[in-house]
Amino acid sequence: MGVQARLVVYAPDESAAVAAMGQAHAELARLDSILSDYRPLSDVSRLGREAPNWVEIDPALADVLSEAARVRAWVGERFDVTVGPATRLWREARRTGAAPSPSEIARARVLIGADRLEIDGSHQARLREPGMLVDLGGIAKGFAAQRAAAVLRRQGVPICLVALAGDIAAGDPPPGEAGWRVEIAPWRDAPRRLLLLSNACVSTSGDEEQFAVIDGVRRSHIVDPRTALGVPGRSAATAVSTSGAVADAVATALCVDGAEPRGLVDAARSGEAPVAWIVFGPTGEIRITDPTGMIRWDPRATGAPR
Repeated sequence: MGVQARLVVYAPDESAAVAAMGQAHAELARLDSILSDYRPLSDVSRLGREAPNWVEIDPALADVLSEAARVRAWVGERFDVTVGPATRLWREARRTGAAPSPSEIARARVLIGADRLEIDGSHQARLREPGMLVDLGGIAKGFAAQRAAAVLRRQGVPICLVALAGDIAAGDPPPGEAGWRVEIAPWRDAPRRLLLLSNACVSTSGDEEQFAVIDGVRRSHIVDPRTALGVPGRSAATAVSTSGAVADAVATALCVDGAEPRGLVDAARSGEAPVAWIVFGPTGEIRITDPTGMIRWDPRATGAPR
């Protein structure tokens, strides 16, 4: 999925640790072969290539698409996995430094729409129009991190942490600790803050590492599905959830315009959405929404909100 995978485990002995991590890495590789649009033979790539025909898909992809639809119901059009046509335009723009033309943006916009992505149970899916593309960059890493952590638990190693760049899944806490200490660092010049995480997932999305200045405008690698444009300015958000896919997707959606969708707030307050989040302003201010007390700060860290 284009990032380095880091696994940390506490195991009875070295052989148990090596065996468990080998199984977890195998699961990450399997999910990459299914969910990555960079791989031409992946299920995601075949969906676009074979549109509008039905494509047999792995149950893991069906699960990701189901989670994506759940998040979309909370945040609206800020999150849409059919953003692929626009994502490809802005990948090229970041590479060349030249903005897509208005006609290219217009063509991409008409091909975005999750209502035209159909799933038949857990075995088949299709995009209803040729040219549509699925991009799971805003949800797949969180999903995969949690799946890898689940493999480690099944292998008898419940004290574990799996990190795929900004997407982290934690198992039981290390011995004698209240949780895994996870640094939240949306930007290099932001105050150092540490979360305590156990049996939960955290995702941080933003443009610190992946952005380009195009026609004098700083644009993120995150694309607004509503406009087919790379998100302008500085943006970052962190989400904590019991679901890695939900944490990843919510953090991505909150980076689109920094607004808190009413549907997401209501779902979090009711318990329907198992998620809390932090939105980072461009000048360093933070806004925390945590109706059920999911966010735990390490009191030993400087800069932790009180």
